[in-house]
Amino acid sequence: MPVTVRFSNFTGLPQLPDNDPQSNPRGTAIRFYAPGGAATTDIVAHSYNGFPTSTVEELTAFLRALAVSGPGTPDPKPIAKFLPEPSAAAKFAQAPKPAPASFATESFYGVNAFRFTNRAGKQQFGRSQIHPVAQEHHLRAAEAASRSPNYLFEELAARLKNASAPIPPGRPVGGQRDQITDATQTWPDTRPVVELGTIEVRRIVENSDALQRTMVFDPMRLIDGVEPSDDPILQARPAGYSVSYRRRTASS
Repeated sequence: MPVTVRFSNFTGLPQLPDNDPQSNPRGTAIRFYAPGGAATTDIVAHSYNGFPTSTVEELTAFLRALAVSGPGTPDPKPIAKFLPEPSAAAKFAQAPKPAPASFATESFYGVNAFRFTNRAGKQQFGRSQIHPVAQEHHLRAAEAASRSPNYLFEELAARLKNASAPIPPGRPVGGQRDQITDATQTWPDTRPVVELGTIEVRRIVENSDALQRTMVFDPMRLIDGVEPSDDPILQARPAGYSVSYRRRTASS
């Protein structure tokens, strides 16, 4: 099955260098295509196992604080208000997020739960995880700072000249007590995992920069047998991505 895979840095700021600590966590999105080329479903994930907020209102305030306190801004106060509290946002902001040596040596986590129904009618909630075939490899802060501002995308291009980059996605299966509507609540590592196969990234598409401006990866684009949970973050994503699309295409 053909796929399109997009890798990205955090914050959505296109000029943020790969070697800037604020580029972490990294993101990935995967689109699957049915025979004939029609898009079927998308996976959206990032390299931190968790999420900073559980509601859209909290997420909006958090992202606005990041924008005001982000790279090149003199005032750290807006984001600082999230940090002293024993909250998911504080945990997210303070958690170690080392820079990956390569997109192909990083793990990614889908933070929203979906309900899966098999042919026998059995239902189970799950979340996506994507782990590299190669062992995870991260850089020390000094080593990352010495790399090129575009080192991750340069490394990926060089890697794909000689080989593909295999990444196997799976879905941990939630237990009866696991949260399915709160993206801040991670599931125990002891949960069983259903292996979905291996995705091979083989080449960088032509006109990649222009193409990604016109694409919207939407985790609510689902196939038969997969339904969204009532997670408010998940339910709000299509509207947010629609705004992003309009702004990106208007500036292109």
